[in-house]
Amino acid sequence: MDKKIKILYLEDNPTDVEYIKAILSSEKLDYELSHVSNRDEFILMLTNNNDFDIILGDYSLPGFDGFSALQISKQLKPDLPFVLISGELGEELAVESLKKGASDYVMKHKICRLAPAITRALKEAEIL
Repeated sequence: MDKKIKILYLEDNPTDVEYIKAILSSEKLDYELSHVSNRDEFILMLTNNNDFDIILGDYSLPGFDGFSALQISKQLKPDLPFVLISGELGEELAVESLKKGASDYVMKHKICRLAPAITRALKEAEIL
């Protein structure tokens, strides 16, 4: 990839943030990651920043969930790809996330799918 990927990552667990950074670096993705941990920060970042290429969103957050984040992102940035990341998302919820407009979903126990999911979502959105 010739372009640095600008990622907005919604995640409440700092350990998971560091883990995702390590995964993306190990996959040799050239990226810049902005991290938010709650609904208010998420909305603020989306309304004040226009240069994100993709959103990664944890499914389960205190007082907030990935479906709500997906809905907000589709209202504020309808063309921005959104990849849902979860340790608990079952098949039904995964399908529901795709129906609601997610570009993809990645289970934390299969995190090796993250870099390919990001690349595919960006190509489909014609960002790469």
